[in-house]
Amino acid sequence: MSIATYRLSRQLRARKPPAHGARRREKTLTEIERWRPRVPRMTLNEVRQAGFECWCKQREKQGDFDGTRFEDVKVYALDRWAVNWLRHEMTDYDQKLLDQRGKVGAPEAKVRVLEKVMGAIAEAYPSLANEALRQFAEKKEEGLGV
Repeated sequence: MSIATYRLSRQLRARKPPAHGARRREKTLTEIERWRPRVPRMTLNEVRQAGFECWCKQREKQGDFDGTRFEDVKVYALDRWAVNWLRHEMTDYDQKLLDQRGKVGAPEAKVRVLEKVMGAIAEAYPSLANEALRQFAEKKEEGLGV
């Protein structure tokens, strides 16, 4: 390729918006729109207990578990752990986020993944809807620092 041909091709590309990028972005977002996160149905107490146990295991791994008992934990903490447990352990949320890496439209797709998962949790567990909404707003504000 000659220098003149190269310069001409660069000038033409500079004038034309990259349609392929828009198509890739649209494809990424369409995949997320078609995806339906599945949240298992359990009793609220079972979900809170599972979230608590997951939190305890994490604390034990970090050498920071103080022997807290389920009965002694405030409801708002149980709800936070329950939503975290449902999101990370019972859905394919983390894998969906990883799948977006390097894709055109990834930031929007990641927000949409979080929104859909939290919506599914809120629908399956209306008692956890406020906590799911709170976490969604917090994660979105943080730029999905999950």
